[in-house]
Amino acid sequence: MFKHHLKLNLLLTQTNDQVQRDPGVDDATWAQLQADKAAAEAAEKNAAEELRQRDIAQKNALKELQAAKSAARKLADKVAKDNAAADELMRQREEARIRQLQAKAAQAKALAELRAKQEEEERKKREEAKAQQKLRQMGVCVAGFRWIKQSGGYRCEAGGHFVSNAQLGI
Repeated sequence: MFKHHLKLNLLLTQTNDQVQRDPGVDDATWAQLQADKAAAEAAEKNAAEELRQRDIAQKNALKELQAAKSAARKLADKVAKDNAAADELMRQREEARIRQLQAKAAQAKALAELRAKQEEEERKKREEAKAQQKLRQMGVCVAGFRWIKQSGGYRCEAGGHFVSNAQLGI
């Protein structure tokens, strides 16, 4: 899923660091456009890193669950072999069972958080793709530049065209 997510990002992202400013675009608009472009790229990187971290947490929780299961089995075998220490081993077995339940709950929570974050990211990507499609259909940027999300709407990457969220119906 994570690799698919990165491939999708690469397909959706048009990198063109050599975009020239359209004539008549003032310095403040250009600077804001560049800042918004950098912020969008940073947000995308942060979201990908957060998904990676949640995936790691889920895998760690699964490892802990497997270790707890293994410890519980080993302790169960000891109980059967050593009647003299049965009471102590039963206590340890119960502790291992509790740890197993806690690890299982932690794994379930990590998995739920990962899925929720993935669903949220997919929803945002669908919304952005829908807005980009609408922008392309409107044909406002005749130069064919990529649209960058800004406060209140979208501006073409060269800075010369702006479409408000109201014009897009979002």
